[in-house]
Amino acid sequence: MKHLILLLFLVPGMLAAQTDAALETARKKMEARNFAGANTDLSKIIESNPRNKNAFSLRGRAQQPT
Repeated sequence: MKHLILLLFLVPGMLAAQTDAALETARKKMEARNFAGANTDLSKIIESNPRNKNAFSLRGRAQQPT
């Protein structure tokens, strides 16, 4: 039971760290003007967490590069 409670606290933090790293990777791809790669990465983030507003915002920018 203690292990289950511990997992409930650790897993969301681990997933958030992975998402943050994936968002940073997508940002770097956008800076390198690799918009297709950024779009792919951001779509995967959105698929795993449809409530991620940052991923939606960045994907919109990746789809309409300036």
